[in-house]
Parts: sequence; C-alpha cells; structure tokens
Amino acid sequence: FELTKENSLMEINIFENKDFAKLPSNLSFIKHCRKITTLIDINPICKFYLQGYQKLYYNSIKKLIVTSCSCGLGRSEVIQLLESNKNMTDLSLKINFNLLELNYFDTIIDLKRLKYLSLSNSNISDMGLKDCLEQLPHLEGLKIIHFPNLYLFNLYIPTLKEISINRCNNIDNEFLGIFIKSHPLLEKIDFSNMSIGISSSLLLARYAKKITHLNLSYSDNIINDLDLALICSNCRELIHIDLSCTFISDKSMESISIGCKKLKTLIIPYTAVGNRGIHTLLKKIDSIIFLDLRHTLINKDILKVFKGFPNLYYSVEHQIIKEKLD
Repeated sequence: FELTKENSLMEINIFENKDFAKLPSNLSFIKHCRKITTLIDINPICKFYLQGYQKLYYNSIKKLIVTSCSCGLGRSEVIQLLESNKNMTDLSLKINFNLLELNYFDTIIDLKRLKYLSLSNSNISDMGLKDCLEQLPHLEGLKIIHFPNLYLFNLYIPTLKEISINRCNNIDNEFLGIFIKSHPLLEKIDFSNMSIGISSSLLLARYAKKITHLNLSYSDNIINDLDLALICSNCRELIHIDLSCTFISDKSMESISIGCKKLKTLIIPYTAVGNRGIHTLLKKIDSIIFLDLRHTLINKDILKVFKGFPNLYYSVEHQIIKEKLD
C-alpha cells in the first residue's frame, strides 16, 4: 500500500485469494495505481467494479491473466480491459466455468502487439480460431487448452516460437505433424495430453531441429523408445524434456545421452526407467541439473550414484531433495 502512495505499483496478483476480495476496503487502494502493467486473476477486481466502488480505467496493461470468471461476472470489464489496452503483449484467459465466446476473439484481433496468448475452454471452430490468430502479426507463443471443436488445426503463424496444445483430443495426429513442418522457428513444443503417433514423431524429428523444450507427457498414443530415439537423433538442442506417463525405458536414456548433450531437465514419472538408465544418462551428460524420477523403477541404490553429482536436484518421492557431499 505504501507503493500506491508513490504511484509506483506495477503488478497486482490476487490469484485465488477469495478472502482478500471479500472486503471492498481491501481493494480500495487500486484507485491509486496508475502504472499497472500486470494483472493476475482479475476476477475479484471485477467483483469490486461491479459493486460500483471503482471505475475501470487501466490503459497501460502489458500482461493480463484472467482466471475463473463465472457466468456474467466481469465479462464486460475484461472486454473493456482488452479494448483499452491495445499495446498488450501477454494475455491468458483461463475461464474455467464458462466457454470463451466469439466476442472475446473479436476483441483479441485488435491486440496487434500481442506476443503470447493462452486460451482455455472454447467451442470456437477451426476457422474461427484461424481467422483470429492469423491476424496477430507478432505472435510468438500460443497455448490452447480444451478446444473440443478443433479438428484440422491448419494454422500458419510465421513468427511462432512456442506452441502448447493440451486436451484438444479431436485434432488429427497428422495435422500436428503438418503444423510442426510448417513452423521451422519453433523452440518450445508442448503436446501433453494429446494423440501423438509415429507420423508426428517423424515430422518432429525431421523439422523441429531447433526446439529446446519438449513435452509429450500423457500422450494418448503413448510415446515409446523408438519414437524417442528418432527425436533425440535429430533434435540436439533440447534442454528440457517431459515424458511423464509414457512407454519409455532405459533404452530411451541411452538415446537421450547420445543425442541431447545440452539437456538440463528431465521429467519422467510413471515410466519404466530404472537405475541403469539413469546411471548411463549421468555418466554421458554433465549438464543435467534436475531429474523427476517419481514412480519409476529406480531403487534406493541410485542415491549412491547421486552423491557423485553435488549440483543435481532430483525428486524421487514427493519432495525435492538435494544431496550435498560433506
């Protein structure tokens, strides 16, 4: 609150803080904040506006995260925020109780400087999404969660470097591969909770050679050792890999150790990887700083191996432990 007196507060984060929003007096300081560039969880603030305590006047927002807007709550306020902040670069609409409607997309089109966009829960069609996204000339990062009416996903966004598609299970596996092929600048790919088959793996290995981050966890067509061998032999810039709940084994650790010499983070819970694979990995790659090995086939003997790597963080149960040499 002292920051508001100096008019220097630049970020408001009230994420899931219901108690904070109960008393209007807790939000009264907002009227002093004229330089806000980041709003996280606008929901309680929208309640505040709807109660008539404060008019919405922000026009310097660069980053906006909207979560849990229930039916009719804050919709007009959010639209107003979008319309009055045409220079916004980072937008996330995590609307869990109501599907995104076309009026949101009509407004997003006007955010010509938008670089990162995350959208959850919408019945918008392939063409509706395509018409919106292809009018954003500077878009570098896109995240789409639970869009049940997406089938083709024939988007082309030439500036795109990061793509995350989750729980869009009607998208054909072939079109995911085509999307990868048509976007050579991709550095981060997240296809978790998706149907990833051999055709996508082949195209990913062939055309996504610049990727540094890869997430294929919880795939419907479960990734196996052969798929990963294809990817690791070509995607040699990888520093982060998440293969949680896939059909990989110690053979995949050999593939990673040969092809991914820059790897820093490996996440492999619920896999058939054991002590031998992890030992092989650590012997051949000295850049690894974190391993998530929960619910794998490792046993306590692996802790003896970890003692030789004092800078390694790892998770073997429910806590992250760092072993330090005396």
